[in-house]
Formats: sequence, C-alpha cells, structure tokens
Amino acid sequence: MRIIVAGAGNAARALLSRLGDRCEMVVIDSDRARLASAASLVRPIDAIVGDPASQETLDRAGLRDATCVVAMANGDEDNMAICRLSAEAGIPCVAAAVDPERLGDYREQGIPAVSPDALVARRLVSILEPRRVFSAGLASGLAEGLEFEVDARAPVCGRPLRDLDLPRWLVVSILRDGRLIVPHGETVLQAGDLVTVVGSDEDRAQVVRAFTPGVTRFPLDFGQTIAVALGSEADLAGPVSEAIHLAKASRAEGITFVHRPSRRRRSPEDLIRRATQLAGATPVWTHQVDGDPLRMLLGTPWGRSVGVVVVPGRAVDGAAWRAPLARLARAVVRKGTPVLLSRGTFPYRSIVAPARLTRAGAAAGRVAIDIAAFEQCPVVGVAVVPPDYAADDEDREGALVAASRLQEDAAARGVDLVRAVRVGNAVRVMEDAGSRDTLVVLGTGPRRRTVLTPGIAGHVAHRASCSVVIVPGDP
Repeated sequence: MRIIVAGAGNAARALLSRLGDRCEMVVIDSDRARLASAASLVRPIDAIVGDPASQETLDRAGLRDATCVVAMANGDEDNMAICRLSAEAGIPCVAAAVDPERLGDYREQGIPAVSPDALVARRLVSILEPRRVFSAGLASGLAEGLEFEVDARAPVCGRPLRDLDLPRWLVVSILRDGRLIVPHGETVLQAGDLVTVVGSDEDRAQVVRAFTPGVTRFPLDFGQTIAVALGSEADLAGPVSEAIHLAKASRAEGITFVHRPSRRRRSPEDLIRRATQLAGATPVWTHQVDGDPLRMLLGTPWGRSVGVVVVPGRAVDGAAWRAPLARLARAVVRKGTPVLLSRGTFPYRSIVAPARLTRAGAAAGRVAIDIAAFEQCPVVGVAVVPPDYAADDEDREGALVAASRLQEDAAARGVDLVRAVRVGNAVRVMEDAGSRDTLVVLGTGPRRRTVLTPGIAGHVAHRASCSVVIVPGDP
C-alpha cells in the first residue's frame, strides 16, 4: 500500500507514526528540515523535496502507483489543488483543512476533509465536560454525535422523548443499568442514562443546555422552609439572622421559628416580634414545642415542611463536641434534611464545596452552586488527593474529573467556579478552604455517625471557623 502524504508538519508526523508498517510512505514538502524531522523521528519514508501542489512533484512521488493521497499542506488552496490532481489521476484523496471555516469549500468540490482544530476541540470537550463523554463529527462535519450522562436536574430528565424541543436532534440509543434501549417517542429519560444523540452541528448549544442541569432549587429538593430555634437574645444576631439571609439567598418559601411556650416570667412574644422584623418581607411561621427548641428541631420529623435546619455554631464547639455533632449528623441522614451550622460568616463571598465522585459529593456540589447562584459569588471546588505515599494515578485522575464535573454544573447556571486540587488530609484541606466570609457545604452518606466516627463532614464542621452546611447524600 503506497500512501503519499503531501506535507510534513506536526499533524502529518502524527499520522505517519500511527499507520501500519505495511504502508509504503512517501512524504512531500518544500522544507528540507521538516522532511528530515519526519524521517528521523517517525519511521522510514521516501522524502520528496518540492511543491506538494504541483503535478511534477506528485508525479515524482509516484502518484499513478499510489493507493491514496493525504493532503496536509500549509494552505487550503494547496490542499484542494492536490486533491484535484489526485482525482484526475483516479487516486482517492483526503485532506486536512487548515482553516475549519473552509470545510464547506472542500465539500462543494466533493473532497473528503477533516479539521484538526475541530478534532482537538472535541477531545478537549471530553476532558473539560466529563458528562459529554463522546463527541464525533458526522455527515462531512454537518452533523455531530454526542453522548451525555443524564443529570437528575437536566431539563430532559423525567420527560418522554416526544416532548423534547430538539427539532434537529435525534436520540438514537440509551444505555440504562448496562442494558441497551432503542428509544421511541414514549421513552422517558432517567437520571444516570447514557444517551447518544445525533443532530445538527449548528444547534449543539441547544442540546447541551437540554442535557445539563440548569435549575436552581435549593432547598425545595428537601422542603419548603428554613427552621431555626428561637430561645434567647443571642439567637437573633446569630442563627436567626443567618437563617433569614439564607432564606433570601435560596428558593425557600419562608422561615419557621421554633420556640418554647410562654412562662410566668419569660415570654417568647418579644423575641418573635423582633425576629419577624428582621425577616422583613420574608414569610414567617412559628412553631411552639415543649422542651429545648434546638433538641426538638433536630429530633422532630418535619417532612416536606422544612428544607433546612439552622443551629448555632456553639452546638458543636468546645471540648465535648463529638456527642452533639453525632446527633446532628444522624439528624441529617435520618430526616433527610440539611443542617446549617451557623457561625455568622454571611453574606457569603464564596461557597466552598468538595469535588468528589460520590453521591454525597454530588449533593454538596448542587447545594453549593444553588446558593452561589443567588449570592452571585464563586464556588471553590476542592478536590483532595491523598499524599504521594498513599495516592496513585487513579486518585489524581478522579480528582480532576470530579472538579471538572462540578465546574460544568456551575457553568450551566452561570456560576464561576475555581478549581482547587490539593494534596493532603481532606479534613485539613477543607478546613483551610474556609474563611470569615465563606460558607462550606459538605455531604454525608448513609453510614451511621457516632461519637467515635464523626466522618470527614463531622470533623470539618467542628474545626472550621466559618458556617457549614451538611446535606444528605440522597435527597
């Protein structure tokens, strides 16, 4: 098999290194240095010095005996001339377009062509946007094939295909739990589906938006209101004020103040009145309980009426922090309700979230992005890699992928995200990421937390100097 490569640039040398040894390679270029580089670094070749777009040079390269010609010269006009001369000799030819915008000119002349720039862009997309796990040009570049992992918040999730407004795109296959599904109009897309779509290259942005999470919902995935204990004057300046701020920086429908009943010498009415004034236009409800409001708040099954519980930071500060923190963590998991440990670091100038490929990490990332969208502040996505003696390439790659996924989700909702890949102990790294104007969002899994096993979220919640939200991994 005799293949003529017209051009000895970087792309040509990469091609030469990948073709089989049974191919007899002839390379044409007017630059002797590039020919020498191709000959010395790649494989044995026949080097022809001359203008790749001239009939005389192609004839010297043995055009009539060639199996095919690859046009990879420095300019598109030269490449099209090479392909025309090859066609006149009856030899197949394929070209690499120098300018991607000239691909239409190649098509008009019936010349198969690819754009190295487009190929590089697709490869970069697969790295920067991991949920878009496949990208390939089709129909001479007029169409594109993409694969997406369906996110639970994506506009297409939970909807039948017939209802999708993607007129120039077609869902051709779905991989669900290892089973291939050939879809039809009534097929409903589910979270986690690996979906292959094909359609117009010009409408790529539309289909990306459809498969990317773009709805800000916190705390509605957990409940409608934010509940906070109201028991003393200190609560007004602390957890109550932060609960009000969070209600305004989210889709919460209002605030629920949990308080004791009136007693002979103590009445909560004045506290409730002052807290209501602080809330301003935010709707307020009150809930009277017998006993300690804070304990009742963490122990009462609120159902969908409460989406976040706010407790004072002092609840887990001090030497005896493990027991109250274990109760708090168990409440998050058992009730399925996030808890905000208030240390008064609002308004938030940044939201810190772990970048982890776990359900708890994904849940924390969603909440962090939602709050950042309302606060109009950036998210710091912290991916922790174990120290060198305990880490391997898989750990490092997983950290980068997790950070990229979080960045992709943030971008879909117009939120800036700063990726921070750090080596070290996860507790210390997350603790150091917080500051006086920061909110740290952490996820916790279904494992039961005890006094002896508070987990990463527990240790960070105790050690951090800023406010911390702990969210359940499976809302």
